[in-house]
Amino acid sequence: MKTLLANKSRDVGMSGLVNVLYQSRLTYVGGELNGSTVTIWLTGQFMLGGVCDIPRAKAQLEYTAMTAAGATTARVLINGRPIDEVLSQK
Repeated sequence: MKTLLANKSRDVGMSGLVNVLYQSRLTYVGGELNGSTVTIWLTGQFMLGGVCDIPRAKAQLEYTAMTAAGATTARVLINGRPIDEVLSQK
């Protein structure tokens, strides 16, 4: 997670992939694996390119956490709030 959040480059090498989190100011605080669910705590704020980046940012964080922890589900909290609530446009 720290490596992902520290990457301030939009492009991921020459892969054609894009890091939608590159402008965000997020810090990894910690994580916990409970069964098959990983929970990660982040602080800071998102700086996204538009509404289309919302599902990309969520997926990038969740899938990175699941892959790193060997989990099948992820729970991401930003400043103590669920990611869906933080990224909600309501």
